[in-house]
Amino acid sequence: ADESNKLTFHLEELLKNGLVKKDNNLYQLTEKGKEFAGRMDLGDDVVKVQAKVSVVLVCVNNKNKQEEYLLYTRLKSPFYKFQGFPTGKVRIGETIIRAAQRELKEETNLEGKPEFVGILHSGVLNSSQELLEDKIFFVCRFKNPKGDLVNGPEGKYQWVRKGEIGAYLQKPVQEIKDIFKILKSDKISFVEKF
Repeated sequence: ADESNKLTFHLEELLKNGLVKKDNNLYQLTEKGKEFAGRMDLGDDVVKVQAKVSVVLVCVNNKNKQEEYLLYTRLKSPFYKFQGFPTGKVRIGETIIRAAQRELKEETNLEGKPEFVGILHSGVLNSSQELLEDKIFFVCRFKNPKGDLVNGPEGKYQWVRKGEIGAYLQKPVQEIKDIFKILKSDKISFVEKF
């Protein structure tokens, strides 16, 4: 009887949280339940934390034959004052190209056609070599984006000439060198670094 009570309790919790649905006397996973279960492997007793999937927005202008890149300085925690290219999260069910276009418009008010140039898989370890953050970036380049650049409350944007980027970056994100490595390649690149 005790095991039956545990099963009933857990089944009611699954129903209440929308992970399972009852249809007549048949219980089935809901779409939410399938997505949740899809993040588990056979034998797991906890759901695995997944890597963060984001797009990197590399905007390049060729004004007066001077190549400029749009760089971002973050003005909120975490990573306050860190600098690099604008990024944004990919939403579930969203294509990479659509995510890049949406994030560019939301973050900068600029628009353009992104070109997919590579993937960067980056991990951040603490001093004990424990994984703190796992990030997968899809790097997209926008050549000569259009619109009026707008800064938001989370950070500021600045067009910086290619030759002045090193001097401009006071607190660069760790991935910036790898992103430039991807940009230099004449084919789609993959870089993985922890």
